[in-house]
Amino acid sequence: MDEIFNVLSLISLLLGMLGVTIQRVWGECSAKDYFFTARVAIVASVVFSLLFQESAFGAPYFAINEQTLSVYALTSVMVYIWLSLSLKWFVSENLPSCLFCFLALVALLCCRVLAAAQNLMIIFAALAVLMLINYLFLYLSQQTEELHNISSRYGLSALLFVFVAGIALYLLTPKGWNLAQAADMTIGWGLFKTYVVVAGFLFVFMFMLAIAPLHFWFADTIAPAVLPVAAYLSLVPQLSLWTAFGNVHHQFLQPIMNNINDLYVLFGVLSILAGAVGANTSRNLRKIFAGCGVYCFGVILLVFAALPDKMPFDSHAYIQIYLLSMMGIYTVFYAFKCRGDYLYNLNMIGGFARARPFVAGAMLLFMASLAGLAPMPGFYGIWFALEGLANRDFYVLMFVTAGCLMFLLPAYLQIVKAVCFMPRKDNFDRTDNNIYFYLTLILALMLGLICKPQFLQML
Repeated sequence: MDEIFNVLSLISLLLGMLGVTIQRVWGECSAKDYFFTARVAIVASVVFSLLFQESAFGAPYFAINEQTLSVYALTSVMVYIWLSLSLKWFVSENLPSCLFCFLALVALLCCRVLAAAQNLMIIFAALAVLMLINYLFLYLSQQTEELHNISSRYGLSALLFVFVAGIALYLLTPKGWNLAQAADMTIGWGLFKTYVVVAGFLFVFMFMLAIAPLHFWFADTIAPAVLPVAAYLSLVPQLSLWTAFGNVHHQFLQPIMNNINDLYVLFGVLSILAGAVGANTSRNLRKIFAGCGVYCFGVILLVFAALPDKMPFDSHAYIQIYLLSMMGIYTVFYAFKCRGDYLYNLNMIGGFARARPFVAGAMLLFMASLAGLAPMPGFYGIWFALEGLANRDFYVLMFVTAGCLMFLLPAYLQIVKAVCFMPRKDNFDRTDNNIYFYLTLILALMLGLICKPQFLQML
């Protein structure tokens, strides 16, 4: 009986997938029905997870602890908010949503597996499924020839990285798939074979995390994808992916960090530069914030390079603050609506602050957090990251990180200018009450972190 209780959170997600499928096959259901089933499954999964904590489930393949439960709870909250906001898009567009809700539940299940997995085969399988989900979401968005070509390139790139990671698994053999055993096996190998195995998993993570120069797919897909898909790619898998990468880094790659630390630094610096430049070379709102994301991911990778002997709290806090701010930004994106169309360019949102002052004010606060301005939570995030670099005497990297953050400011100022100072060209649609509710909730969480930044250690 205890074993059944231990897997109730997983069963809840599976039942949610089954329920959505039954609704599609045997019922004439609306988008609201599919989204309701998916959200009920998510709430039940989180409740069961926190109640029973699954402490004895899955060992040695999974490590269920406070951190993995925290990651799953935060990811589930993001998925719930994302689904609630996405429902309005499907209703306004009058499009079927069964597959969308089904994929959302599968993605959440993969995120749960990734955060707790201690076996490279399980991590590989979860990453491969997430890549497939990304492709299917892009397939759902294929309303233009441009996006069709982009999704095809993404699919081919994903297949290549899955193939490389598969070679790494083959070389390790099942005996070395456990993270700790994989590290022991590679230490005794020759340099070339070790690099092949390390590269197989390192590059597949870099690709999924949109680390430069493997970030090419991220900004290209964010801009033309429909808003729910863009929000998914920017928010949902990130925390679990970074947690899984932290586990692989700490248990598998850490013993050979002297050989690959320079690669971390190189990719981290490239991401910081690419993100800062990319944000300033576009007038597409999603692309600007995609550049901000690439910058933030580069900072996190540099923190891993600076603190190779442990999974740094600095990076964990930074990614949580970044995702909280981006959740607020994408909530605002759902309010950028005129005549039923969601707006995405700077020249489309002129004068928005005059029409929706609360929403515009919330957006300015979220951008201030992303820019690392005190007293917003983003200040603590960038401070933790810079402190981690300074503690290892990485002063050059610290100044590059801070300098590129300053270089991001013009991109944010473009948005401020458009929202607050450009004349309004058209009337904006009425903002849904859900948007006001979730903006208030996110702002309350930010206020809590401003008053008590120690809360980050509890998440």
